[in-house]
Amino acid sequence: REVNIAKDFYLGETEVTQSLWEKYIKINPSRFQSPSLPVEGITWKEAMAFCDALNQLKDKWELPEKMLFRLPSEAEWEYAARAGSKSTFFFGEDSSLLINYAWISDNSEGSTKPIGLLKANKWGFLDIYGNVREWCLDGYEAWPSGKLTSPLLGWKNMDKVNRGGSWDSCDACCKTAKRINYGENYQSSDIGFRLAFGYPFPEMIKE
Repeated sequence: REVNIAKDFYLGETEVTQSLWEKYIKINPSRFQSPSLPVEGITWKEAMAFCDALNQLKDKWELPEKMLFRLPSEAEWEYAARAGSKSTFFFGEDSSLLINYAWISDNSEGSTKPIGLLKANKWGFLDIYGNVREWCLDGYEAWPSGKLTSPLLGWKNMDKVNRGGSWDSCDACCKTAKRINYGENYQSSDIGFRLAFGYPFPEMIKE
């Protein structure tokens, strides 16, 4: 399908580390603990709470008033992950090359790894595949057909989407288009998140 990203957004070069998490949240639930490792064991709700904590400080940092810290939408995540590619992986079709870009079951030795050790994609994003799955803003539901503009799916659905595969994934689970869903309170040592900064979606604005 064709998707148009209508508004600018920023996306973290790396997954949120435990060091960054602990600056704003006292409790670190990660199974594998080190400041340079991605934070994991995070529910979707906890990832959203982290974003809210940053938004409380946004005015001190003189950031654009109408933009806010949040999770990326699925469409934003995939746009950044593809980096202009149309292939199964951003580097092509050969899954044997994945270990050059991602910590997965084949090379992780059963745990997360410090962020940014492997190759980035064309746009400079690190660990897009592997290390930890990344929560997205969307609830899980089927993609509608036809051309879409800045979609946010299933905002009120309890099941939320994560992308990118993890240290415990096979290569098929890391395909750019692969979607996995869990409940908003689900925790696992292979799920973390990547921070986005962008405009709120209409569904997010409380009446």
